[in-house]
Amino acid sequence: MTGPRVHLADWHRRLPGLGVAGSLYAVAPSHRLEAAALLHRAGCRVHVDVIVGSEGHVGVTFAELAAVRAALPSAVVDLHLIVLGPPDPDVEREALEKAVTLGLATVTLTGGQVRRHADRVRRLRADGVGVWEQVAPGADELEAPGLVDGALVMLITPGTREAADLDRLGVVERLGSRLPVGVDGGVTGAVAQRCREAGAAYVVSGRALLRAVPDGEQGGTT
Repeated sequence: MTGPRVHLADWHRRLPGLGVAGSLYAVAPSHRLEAAALLHRAGCRVHVDVIVGSEGHVGVTFAELAAVRAALPSAVVDLHLIVLGPPDPDVEREALEKAVTLGLATVTLTGGQVRRHADRVRRLRADGVGVWEQVAPGADELEAPGLVDGALVMLITPGTREAADLDRLGVVERLGSRLPVGVDGGVTGAVAQRCREAGAAYVVSGRALLRAVPDGEQGGTT
């Protein structure tokens, strides 16, 4: 009998008061439902990066997201919509229409996406879904203040594997004085501690939190 195929690092337990979300994009599609269940049992949020490029989905798909929601109806699930390349209002519109039906805790969009789809954003918020604005590297302010419930400060460029830019924690401190702030990108246990000290409400972590166990090896959780 084989054990679990996904391992959850235990550093999240040492950060009381800080919400921790695990990114399903960090594990292979065959492991994502198991990873989501593991996160939910550990009291963590489930973070889903839907990344759409010129050739279609390169991140977690909406079908995978729907499967997570169906299997784990009480899990706290966050969606981060990332559209690679030029803005694509049709892709954004389709994503937001799907988001309305999925019982999400939050949806993170760029400021431009929030402004282009203000009516749908208002509908999401009216339905109890928090709409957060992505604050990408190089930006230190919101583009759509008044239309969002929080900010997700990126420590790396979305979709890359750069090292976390800890100078961005100054942005976390400034925005955190006005609204809830999350942090995403290159977050390890040590970085998460720094984020908490800067006033972050929660962090998103991928490979530093979730690790898939190769086939044939015995997995486990801590």
